[in-house]
Amino acid sequence: MKIRFLLVTLKSSTFSNNICTKGKEMNIGDAVELVKDLPEKKLYSGMQGTIVDRHNDAYEIEFTNPDGETIDFLSLTPENFIVTWIIENKNFISARKGESLITSSR
Repeated sequence: MKIRFLLVTLKSSTFSNNICTKGKEMNIGDAVELVKDLPEKKLYSGMQGTIVDRHNDAYEIEFTNPDGETIDFLSLTPENFIVTWIIENKNFISARKGESLITSSR
């Protein structure tokens, strides 16, 4: 049952990518998922990464392991991945020692 759900999720992500990125730029910070195996880089379909830069029609994507260590950092064109999460806020927060990232909405 769990495997069947995963396959449906991946299939719907492929379709939603075409809808959500159509006419929109992909941005630094967007999460992506490989749709093609890259065995020479030890990267496989389903692995997730983050867009860290853009140049011409390609995107620099960083892939990390569960500990946050970089597996690889490479340039890919959009046919190699789908966007799984779009960054909404492009204002990145820098935390300094002694400052709180939690703010009150009051």
